[in-house]
Amino acid sequence: HTKSREALEWIADVPYIKVIFSERNPLDITISRYKLIAYEVPSHCFGDPCKEQHASRNKELMMPFDFLWESMTNLTDEIAAVKQILDTLLVDRVEVSYERLYYSESADEWMKIFRHLGIGPMQNLTKEAVLSKIEHMETHPASRRDALANYEAVEAALNDTGFRKYLMSITDMAGGV
Repeated sequence: HTKSREALEWIADVPYIKVIFSERNPLDITISRYKLIAYEVPSHCFGDPCKEQHASRNKELMMPFDFLWESMTNLTDEIAAVKQILDTLLVDRVEVSYERLYYSESADEWMKIFRHLGIGPMQNLTKEAVLSKIEHMETHPASRRDALANYEAVEAALNDTGFRKYLMSITDMAGGV
Protein backbone atom coordinates (compact mmCIF):
# COMPACT_ATOMS: atom_id res chain seq x y z
CA HIS A 1 0.00 0.00 0.00
CA THR A 2 2.01 2.91 -1.32
CA LYS A 3 -0.33 5.60 0.04
CA SER A 4 -0.28 4.09 3.53
CA ARG A 5 3.50 3.95 3.54
CA GLU A 6 3.70 7.55 2.28
CA ALA A 7 1.38 8.64 5.09
CA LEU A 8 3.57 6.90 7.67
CA GLU A 9 6.68 8.50 6.17
CA TRP A 10 5.01 11.90 6.48
CA ILE A 11 4.03 11.19 10.09
CA ALA A 12 7.62 10.22 10.88
CA ASP A 13 8.76 13.67 9.73
CA VAL A 14 6.17 15.60 11.76
CA PRO A 15 7.21 15.50 15.42
CA TYR A 16 4.00 16.97 16.85
CA ILE A 17 1.87 14.07 15.57
CA LYS A 18 1.36 11.50 18.31
CA VAL A 19 0.81 7.92 17.18
CA ILE A 20 -1.25 5.43 19.17
CA PHE A 21 -0.93 1.84 17.97
CA SER A 22 -3.82 -0.16 19.38
CA GLU A 23 -3.59 -3.88 18.81
CA ARG A 24 -6.47 -6.32 19.21
CA ASN A 25 -6.34 -10.10 19.21
CA PRO A 26 -6.68 -11.18 15.54
CA LEU A 27 -8.98 -14.04 16.55
CA ASP A 28 -11.45 -11.60 18.09
CA ILE A 29 -11.24 -9.32 15.05
CA THR A 30 -11.95 -12.33 12.85
CA ILE A 31 -14.95 -13.35 14.94
CA SER A 32 -16.33 -9.79 14.86
CA ARG A 33 -15.83 -9.43 11.13
CA TYR A 34 -17.47 -12.74 10.37
CA LYS A 35 -20.44 -11.92 12.60
CA LEU A 36 -20.92 -8.67 10.66
CA ILE A 37 -20.85 -10.58 7.37
CA ALA A 38 -23.01 -13.53 8.46
CA TYR A 39 -25.70 -11.60 10.30
CA GLU A 40 -25.46 -8.07 8.90
CA VAL A 41 -25.44 -6.59 12.39
CA PRO A 42 -24.09 -3.07 13.04
CA SER A 43 -20.38 -2.86 13.78
CA HIS A 44 -20.91 -0.49 16.72
CA CYS A 45 -23.87 -0.27 19.08
CA PHE A 46 -25.17 2.79 20.85
CA GLY A 47 -28.24 1.30 22.51
CA ASP A 48 -29.74 -1.82 24.04
CA PRO A 49 -31.71 -3.00 20.95
CA CYS A 50 -28.48 -3.22 18.95
CA LYS A 51 -26.63 -4.91 21.80
CA GLU A 52 -29.48 -7.41 22.14
CA GLN A 53 -29.33 -8.10 18.40
CA HIS A 54 -25.65 -8.99 18.75
CA ALA A 55 -26.21 -11.04 21.90
CA SER A 56 -28.99 -13.05 20.23
CA ARG A 57 -26.46 -14.22 17.64
CA ASN A 58 -23.84 -15.33 20.16
CA LYS A 59 -23.28 -19.08 20.42
CA GLU A 60 -24.89 -19.74 17.03
CA LEU A 61 -22.07 -18.37 14.86
CA MET A 62 -20.21 -21.11 12.96
CA MET A 63 -16.77 -19.89 11.92
CA PRO A 64 -15.70 -21.35 8.55
CA PHE A 65 -12.09 -22.53 8.71
CA ASP A 66 -11.09 -21.03 5.37
CA PHE A 67 -12.30 -17.59 6.52
CA LEU A 68 -10.64 -18.08 9.92
CA TRP A 69 -7.26 -19.03 8.46
CA GLU A 70 -7.21 -16.37 5.75
CA SER A 71 -8.29 -13.62 8.14
CA MET A 72 -5.83 -14.61 10.88
CA THR A 73 -2.97 -14.83 8.37
CA ASN A 74 -3.77 -11.47 6.79
CA LEU A 75 -4.24 -9.70 10.11
CA THR A 76 -1.02 -10.98 11.68
CA ASP A 77 0.93 -10.17 8.51
CA GLU A 78 -0.55 -6.65 8.41
CA ILE A 79 0.23 -5.99 12.08
CA ALA A 80 3.82 -7.15 11.63
CA ALA A 81 4.26 -5.08 8.47
CA VAL A 82 2.94 -1.88 10.05
CA LYS A 83 5.12 -2.33 13.14
CA GLN A 84 8.16 -2.94 10.94
CA ILE A 85 7.50 0.23 8.94
CA LEU A 86 6.98 2.25 12.13
CA ASP A 87 10.23 0.86 13.56
CA THR A 88 12.16 1.49 10.33
CA LEU A 89 10.90 5.07 10.18
CA LEU A 90 11.60 5.55 13.91
CA VAL A 91 8.03 6.68 14.51
CA ASP A 92 7.54 7.49 18.18
CA ARG A 93 4.39 5.81 19.41
CA VAL A 94 2.64 4.25 22.32
CA GLU A 95 1.42 0.69 21.86
CA VAL A 96 -1.71 -0.33 23.70
CA SER A 97 -3.80 -3.45 23.94
CA TYR A 98 -7.48 -3.38 23.01
CA GLU A 99 -8.09 -6.07 25.61
CA ARG A 100 -6.47 -4.01 28.38
CA LEU A 101 -8.33 -0.88 27.25
CA TYR A 102 -11.78 -2.48 27.32
CA TYR A 103 -11.60 -5.59 29.52
CA SER A 104 -9.16 -4.67 32.29
CA GLU A 105 -10.57 -3.49 35.61
CA SER A 106 -8.02 -0.67 35.71
CA ALA A 107 -7.62 2.39 33.51
CA ASP A 108 -3.83 2.02 33.27
CA GLU A 109 -3.86 1.52 29.50
CA TRP A 110 -5.95 4.67 29.06
CA MET A 111 -3.54 6.67 31.22
CA LYS A 112 -0.67 5.33 29.10
CA ILE A 113 -2.33 7.00 26.09
CA PHE A 114 -2.92 10.26 27.96
CA ARG A 115 0.71 10.36 29.13
CA HIS A 116 1.88 9.84 25.55
CA LEU A 117 -0.39 12.63 24.33
CA GLY A 118 0.54 14.88 27.23
CA ILE A 119 -3.11 15.70 27.96
CA GLY A 120 -5.95 14.33 30.04
CA PRO A 121 -5.84 12.36 33.26
CA MET A 122 -2.41 10.77 33.61
CA GLN A 123 -2.92 9.33 37.09
CA ASN A 124 -5.75 8.26 39.39
CA LEU A 125 -8.11 7.62 36.47
CA THR A 126 -10.71 4.96 37.21
CA LYS A 127 -12.25 2.51 34.82
CA GLU A 128 -15.67 3.80 35.87
CA ALA A 129 -14.69 7.32 34.74
CA VAL A 130 -13.55 5.95 31.38
CA LEU A 131 -16.72 3.92 30.86
CA SER A 132 -18.88 6.92 31.69
CA LYS A 133 -17.46 8.69 28.61
CA ILE A 134 -17.77 5.79 26.15
CA GLU A 135 -21.00 5.94 24.17
CA HIS A 136 -20.81 2.69 22.22
CA MET A 137 -21.55 -0.67 23.81
CA GLU A 138 -19.58 -3.88 23.63
CA THR A 139 -20.85 -6.43 21.14
CA HIS A 140 -18.34 -9.21 21.75
CA PRO A 141 -18.74 -11.53 24.75
CA ALA A 142 -15.73 -11.84 27.03
CA SER A 143 -15.64 -15.61 26.40
CA ARG A 144 -15.09 -16.87 22.86
CA ARG A 145 -17.03 -19.99 23.83
CA ASP A 146 -20.03 -17.68 24.08
CA ALA A 147 -19.28 -16.15 20.68
CA LEU A 148 -18.86 -19.26 18.51
CA ALA A 149 -20.94 -22.41 18.25
CA ASN A 150 -17.87 -24.26 16.94
CA TYR A 151 -15.32 -22.79 19.34
CA GLU A 152 -13.89 -26.20 20.32
CA ALA A 153 -13.20 -26.98 16.65
CA VAL A 154 -11.63 -23.54 16.13
CA GLU A 155 -9.52 -24.06 19.24
CA ALA A 156 -8.38 -27.49 18.01
CA ALA A 157 -7.54 -26.08 14.56
CA LEU A 158 -5.40 -23.28 16.00
CA ASN A 159 -3.88 -25.19 18.91
CA ASP A 160 -0.85 -26.60 17.05
CA THR A 161 -0.14 -23.49 14.97
CA GLY A 162 1.54 -20.13 15.40
CA PHE A 163 -1.93 -18.76 16.15
CA ARG A 164 -2.18 -20.73 19.41
CA LYS A 165 -1.22 -17.66 21.46
CA TYR A 166 -4.44 -15.95 20.35
CA LEU A 167 -6.50 -18.58 22.16
CA MET A 168 -5.56 -17.00 25.51
CA SER A 169 -8.68 -15.83 27.27
CA ILE A 170 -9.64 -12.18 26.93
CA THR A 171 -9.45 -11.90 30.73
CA ASP A 172 -5.85 -13.15 30.73
CA MET A 173 -4.96 -10.85 27.82
CA ALA A 174 -6.40 -7.94 29.79
CA GLY A 175 -4.08 -8.68 32.68
CA GLY A 176 -6.19 -11.09 34.68
CA VAL A 177 -9.17 -8.96 35.63
